[in-house]
Amino acid sequence: RRERQVKDASRAKRRRNEETDDEQRERQVKNAFHQHQHHHRQRSSSLYVAALRDEFPAESYYGTMDSPCMTLLTGTNEIIYGLWNTTAGGSSSLSIPGNSIGTYNPTQTPQHVFDQNNITKYTSYGICNQSAIYSSRCGANTGLYLTLQRGGSLLTGIRFYTANGLPERDPMTITVEGSNQPSSALLLGSSWTLMYNGSSGLNSDPGRYRLGVTETISNNVVYYKSYRLLITSIRNISNAAHYSEVELLGY
Repeated sequence: RRERQVKDASRAKRRRNEETDDEQRERQVKNAFHQHQHHHRQRSSSLYVAALRDEFPAESYYGTMDSPCMTLLTGTNEIIYGLWNTTAGGSSSLSIPGNSIGTYNPTQTPQHVFDQNNITKYTSYGICNQSAIYSSRCGANTGLYLTLQRGGSLLTGIRFYTANGLPERDPMTITVEGSNQPSSALLLGSSWTLMYNGSSGLNSDPGRYRLGVTETISNNVVYYKSYRLLITSIRNISNAAHYSEVELLGY
């Protein structure tokens, strides 16, 4: 009987030791996991998701892991109206397909701006035309407006993709306005509120089909249903303004 008691005590001690070893291993695994998570959060919080554009060329989010992300406000089914001879605060002049003054290239239409395909582009001539007129004012005061399919949204950032070739056509400065007026009033300048007047984010040429710097729109606190974007200058002398994609970012 005593021998059996000794064996039982030995087995019980061995089980306790095994349980202790298992608990230690589990604790080590948990500690390693938490250390990895902490390192990952620290690293992620210092990186913009936008920096991953080589892997995600049409990314929809921008921000850090530790703060709310801006999202892409446009879908691929937006209805876009091309504009020319239009300035911030002024009434809109609609542009039409063509190759002359006041037109945009028939195969490079406003719809391409929000198709989430940076190989297509929008080319607008403004006061110039396809072949005869070259000036630094060509393509200025052109642009577009749209009413978001998603409804009222807070715009907090904007960024451009360059088009192919002819970097002199790149937009350099822009204005952005918002409106909550009905569609019937959107051609009126009084319907729009200016929220941004500045760089397009392409001051430094990123190359062709490439994403520029995100410009922050920090003074906008209104959720607008419609937005108007106007190009106010281009990079150099040319006959048009062109860009492949615009990302309106916000909430």
